[in-house]
Order: sequence, then C-alpha cells, then structure tokens
Amino acid sequence: MSVSDTKYRVLIICINPYIRIEFQDYLTSVLGSYIDFTTSSPSEAINRMPLENYHCILFSSQEVMNGFPLPVPEQTAKLVCTRTFNHAFLDQIIRIPPGEKVYVVNDAVYSAQSIIDEFKECGITQYQFILCAPESMEIDRTIHYAITIGEPQLVPKHVRNIINIGNRIIDISTINELCVLFHLPAELSNQITKNYISHILKVVKTAGNHYQSYVYTQQLLQAAISNLPLSICLLNEEGTIILANKRFAADWSMPGNQAVGTLFTSYLPETMPELSFRHTADYRICNQRGEPLMLSVMELSFPNYNPVYLLTSKPLPPSALTEEPDMEAAVPPIEHQQNTFM
Repeated sequence: MSVSDTKYRVLIICINPYIRIEFQDYLTSVLGSYIDFTTSSPSEAINRMPLENYHCILFSSQEVMNGFPLPVPEQTAKLVCTRTFNHAFLDQIIRIPPGEKVYVVNDAVYSAQSIIDEFKECGITQYQFILCAPESMEIDRTIHYAITIGEPQLVPKHVRNIINIGNRIIDISTINELCVLFHLPAELSNQITKNYISHILKVVKTAGNHYQSYVYTQQLLQAAISNLPLSICLLNEEGTIILANKRFAADWSMPGNQAVGTLFTSYLPETMPELSFRHTADYRICNQRGEPLMLSVMELSFPNYNPVYLLTSKPLPPSALTEEPDMEAAVPPIEHQQNTFM
C-alpha cells in the first residue's frame, strides 16, 4: 500500500490501548482534514504495514521510542509526544480549600511527580501535594482530597473527595510540531493556538473568580464569628481546629489565631480523659486554669463533604460540676440529635 497523495499518514505508538484511542480521536478532531492517524502498540507494529509507508511515527513517550523494536526508516520522521494535564479540570482543582494536603494518585511515581510539577508550573501552589502510587503507598488518614490521573481505583478508600482528571492529553506543542513538519497552513496552527489559549484563559478566569469568592467568604465568616457574643470553634474529623473566635480562645487559653491547625485536645488539662468530640453532646469540663465550663458539641453534616463539629463553651459555677475531688474529669456527655444540612 502506497502513501496517500491526499493525506499524510502518522502512526501513533503507545502501550496503553485507551490512551491510543484518546490520542487518535483528539488528533483526528484537530488535524484530521490533513492527516490520517493510525495507532499501534510497539509489539503490534511488527505486523503493521511497512514503516516507510508512514510519513511520521509519533511516540507517546521517550521511553516508548527507546524501547521500539523496529528500525525507523530515515525518510520517516520521528516525534515524541509532549503531554500535559487537561486544563478543563482546573476549575475543579481550584475548589479544594487552600492549604489542604492533596494526594496525587497514579500507578507510577514518576507520572504523579510529573503532574505535580505541571501543577506548580501553572501556579497551583496553594496545596501540599502528596505522591500516592503503589510503590510509595503510605496511608495518611488526615488527607481527604485526591487528584488522580485516570485511576480512581487506586485512591485510598478513606478519601471521599476525588477529582479524576483523566489521562494526560497531547500538549499544543505537539500539534504545532505536526503542523510544521507537514507544512500545514499557518492559519490552521494559529487558530489551534488561539483556541487553546482562549480555553485556558476562560478556565483561569472561572478558577480566579471562584478563588476570590472563597477568600471573601472565608473573611466574611471569620469576621462574623469573631464578633459574635459567643464562644465558638469549628473542628474537622480529626479534631483539628478550623476556626476559633477570641472568646473561645480565651476560654481555653489558646494562642489567638495560631490555634488554627492544632488539636483542640492539646488545650485540655493533661489529666483529662481522652475525648474525641465526634458526636453531638454536652460536656462539663475544667480548662487548664481549673475553671469549670460547659462545652457543647454539635455535628454538622453536609452532602458530599466530611462532617465538621461546632463547639461552644460558657462558664459554669463550680457547684454545677461533679462533687468528686478531681475537678478536671469530664462528666459523661448529654447526647443530642445529629444535625444534617442539605
């Protein structure tokens, strides 16, 4: 079979069959008017038509090209595909609260690290990214967010918030390389670049608006709670302080804003029995100064999110506590019904 006179022929060499289909569909949608794209695994290429019948061999990675079992004819061009994460998922990623630890999940450490590097190059630096691959699997149950590159089945079971960004897509630079190689019309390359940049700008604008809204909401919430005539604190599932106003910090001898991110139990007396505060209840407890307080805990549940716990405290007269000598011991809590917000 001879090379077509009307279209160029490109053979895509890729090990993963799903990625091969994605590459073929995407490249055909962009350059299909000028180029016929065929796919093959390295082993299957032996039974394909002679490589000299292709104008170009497009390898999915440098590793795949280095391990290719056949010699590529001199007249056949060789290109290594440049890949990047799909920027369409940027608006989902940016919705993760800043400062969170986030798993980046893939079946290989080098792939997960590549994605983390790409995130940082794009300015996504507000998170603590944690590599998560089978060969480096150390479960951290304080992590509740995960970004996976097409492999949600590898995400640790305790993680509820998963963003699957799919397999990495072909970068615009590879599209332009093909345009240059085959001397395709300049306006085609320009239009592809223009559409790509336009898409990125729209996503960035959406992400920026969401982030600004998030920061404003956080500032508004902090200002409102700080000025309430109540002693208020919010804990996550691990008992870590998310937010505490000045009154609550004063009740429990907390170091002001520095208490955020620390465990609430660290501000209880050392002799206090270990309490989790993971259910709605009332406790009568002495603080580290020996002052009796009523500590009320309310579990707040929201769809698709981990529960948080609202704590309020108020002084109690010493007579309200147990008559036992150990005044730091908590009286068994008074149970209340859980609150769920839809």
